[in-house]
Amino acid sequence: MNKISVITPPKPRFRIQPEFPPNSPDDLGAKYYIESFEYLIDSIIQKELPEISAINLGKILEKHIPLVSTQMPSVIPGCISFAALCFGKHTQGVGRFIPDMLSKWLIPGTVLRIAGHRSLCFSFIDYSQKRFYLSEHLIVMEKSEHLAILEKQLPTAVEQVKLNILAVYHARHIISMQNLPFEKQSELIENNILQIAKSGFSDTNPYDHLQNFIVKLSAEKKLSEVEKNLNHLMSKRPKVFHKDIFSAVHNMLYLFKDNFTAKRNSRHISRIISFQFLFHRFIYHNLYQKPNKRYLYLKMLKTRIKPDDRMVLGILISVNFLHESERFERSHILEAIWLLMQNVKMVKDSYVVDRRDDKICSYYLEIEKTDHTAFNFDEIKLLKQRLPDEFLNRIENTLHPIFMPRNEEEVLKNIIILSKQLRFVRDLPQVIISYEKQTGTHICFNVILVRILKTDTRALSEMLSPPPVGLSFNIEEVKKIGYLKKKYPKESNLFKVYLKKDLFLRHDKSLDLLKARQTAVQELTALIGEFRDYNGGMIFKQTQALNELKSTFTNLSGKKEVLLENFFYSIRPVILQSIIPAALLHKLFEKILALSHAKTDESHFASYEDYYYGVAYVDNLAAKESIMNEIKKLKIPSFELAQFSLDHATGHLVGFIYRLSDLTIKASLEKIITFNKVSQLT
Repeated sequence: MNKISVITPPKPRFRIQPEFPPNSPDDLGAKYYIESFEYLIDSIIQKELPEISAINLGKILEKHIPLVSTQMPSVIPGCISFAALCFGKHTQGVGRFIPDMLSKWLIPGTVLRIAGHRSLCFSFIDYSQKRFYLSEHLIVMEKSEHLAILEKQLPTAVEQVKLNILAVYHARHIISMQNLPFEKQSELIENNILQIAKSGFSDTNPYDHLQNFIVKLSAEKKLSEVEKNLNHLMSKRPKVFHKDIFSAVHNMLYLFKDNFTAKRNSRHISRIISFQFLFHRFIYHNLYQKPNKRYLYLKMLKTRIKPDDRMVLGILISVNFLHESERFERSHILEAIWLLMQNVKMVKDSYVVDRRDDKICSYYLEIEKTDHTAFNFDEIKLLKQRLPDEFLNRIENTLHPIFMPRNEEEVLKNIIILSKQLRFVRDLPQVIISYEKQTGTHICFNVILVRILKTDTRALSEMLSPPPVGLSFNIEEVKKIGYLKKKYPKESNLFKVYLKKDLFLRHDKSLDLLKARQTAVQELTALIGEFRDYNGGMIFKQTQALNELKSTFTNLSGKKEVLLENFFYSIRPVILQSIIPAALLHKLFEKILALSHAKTDESHFASYEDYYYGVAYVDNLAAKESIMNEIKKLKIPSFELAQFSLDHATGHLVGFIYRLSDLTIKASLEKIITFNKVSQLT
């Protein structure tokens, strides 16, 4: 009988020691499981680093890790092997990130099935100084047409995984250090790490809170204590601690174009991403404590660009914006740099900006000297010290204030008008309040106050001090302008009222100027007593009518309230805003809401008491203008007919409110809207 020869595979070149102890020396399952990883490690190293040996194992691994190796299926259906070898420290969560990324992004538009997975934390017997982590995922490929897509996508996916692992490793490594190389640091968190760990977290990641604490540790703190506390929190809340770091880093990678990444070292890109990630977390934590303060973080990164290997200086900036109207662009960055160093220029295609966040923006660009020499220590130090302030000074507010000197003739005329209103000693002070300007933070009103001085009348400066919170005054001129009955002086006062603007921003971020003026009137009344608002009679009536209309609704959301206000103030003539019954406007607005949600070319007509009203939704501006022009041609008296129009996101709402019951006019109004709607459809 012929003997069957058994081929014994060669022993693995690199032996490993797993972190878990085997159940027993005779545990063959654990033995073969570990041995299978040794063979997998051998295949990865032989493919990726063939020059490595037991002697230079640590040196070469630390230089090239992470290693990502793939093996394509020989037949379809089959499985792709995707193996990743990285450090075991600071990379927690990579085992969840890799399958999620591969299944969703490897074949665009297709979610692939993960058929199997194995992973192990270990150290090399020949290099026990570092811990490593190895994971392998088997991804099912069921369609042959996916192979061509896979061959195109796989190199990018490998680089994406490498950069993600590197960036997260750098970010976590940075927070475990005693001192970070940042010059701008936030205030020291009073509670220690254990207190943070014990506190409840909902949507807030404790990792965000922890980073700021570690950065602020005093110099006498030992690194071992930092690592101990860090490990404690990670083991106590492992899911929350690194919940979003890999997905956040993965999203950042999409900002870097292929041309950018091809010319730069992957470790340099990972440092950019990790610092950006940390800067965002620092700013968010600081904003939680002091939301109205500006924070700017800056990092200088030296690197070389292929293919000529020239040395350049990368500048990474993260800053929060306090207002939506603020701008900070590449031109502002370059202007600040050129102010300090004239012999530099921006490296072509090096500008990357991350605007995904409404409050925080990050910028990266590279500069080089025009003579291609390297930046020395003093030059980099100068940029580090001076650039943060230069950048902050160049944040631009696009809301430019209007320069218009005060019209003295108009002021004098108004003072004379108000003075003539004071005919008796008992007359109330006369006031004209007019809008002047707005800044990035405040609204300003000009106030002319004319009053009769009696023996017990206090000075205006005393009456306005101290001002309420959110309000400030600037008295410009106080003078006597005559006498009443040759006994009682008349005094004119010119002053400005400043109110904080953010209190009067509507849901759509527009500024409610009438509400601001009304607030100014209320606050002045509380400070100086009752007065006559000379130019606010109509405004008062409008506000009163609008408030009455709002009271007819039990629950108005922000957007609906804005739409209701826009509808009310669009009614023309203005006098009818305070005359038309609130109940009628309520019914009409409900129909406006229905038509705006339907977004179809419909119309609605109805009667209410002695009013007849109609509203139509049209999808183009020409139809809206045609309807309004045709109604004007009827020449109905303004006190009998009100018109309104609203611009919607996808169309326009236009309508009328007719006061009398002339059947001929009612038919004409309905015909105008119906005819124009039919004509726009044809």
